[in-house]
Amino acid sequence: MHALYPVGETSHFVSPSPYMQVLTDLAPRLMDPKSSPSEWLMHDAARAGALRDAGIHSMIIVPLSFHGRVLGLVSFYRGPRNPVDFDASDVALAKQLSAKASAHLENARCYARERNTAVTLQRSLLPRSFPDLSAVSTAHFYTPGARQTVWFDVIELSGARVGLVIGQVSRQGLNQGHCVFAIGPVRRSRV
Repeated sequence: MHALYPVGETSHFVSPSPYMQVLTDLAPRLMDPKSSPSEWLMHDAARAGALRDAGIHSMIIVPLSFHGRVLGLVSFYRGPRNPVDFDASDVALAKQLSAKASAHLENARCYARERNTAVTLQRSLLPRSFPDLSAVSTAHFYTPGARQTVWFDVIELSGARVGLVIGQVSRQGLNQGHCVFAIGPVRRSRV
């Protein structure tokens, strides 16, 4: 079955409606949109029309929440292909599915926030610029999340010499990383 509403479209819910009630009290609702027309369907003609046109005869609305924090809601619909109405066991299953989905959504949100924080911190530790040296030209780039971290520094030495320091951290974490590095002075070549 296709979506009742275009994917990515913002939903605006009238009050009172079962959608608003679910978002308010975080309790699932078992609905029969074809029973006596309710106030919310009469005030939300577009939604009522979409439900009617799709032949929806039973629906479950379940909150997506994690530790009391609202992430959204999910609706399950039954139409002409399945004439059996949803029952209490379907509501229990929908509640379990939404709990698992909510946990995964929250984990993804936390992961994205922590990764963005780590990348911002790593970028802030990068040198803003390197000295402008006539003895050597340097270039650099940053790849966040690489399996191995390579770091370097360019040190201006006396006598038109440059120290290049290159290091590699093969594993991440405390007590796991070890560095391999090379130091080499570069002398200005005479042309």
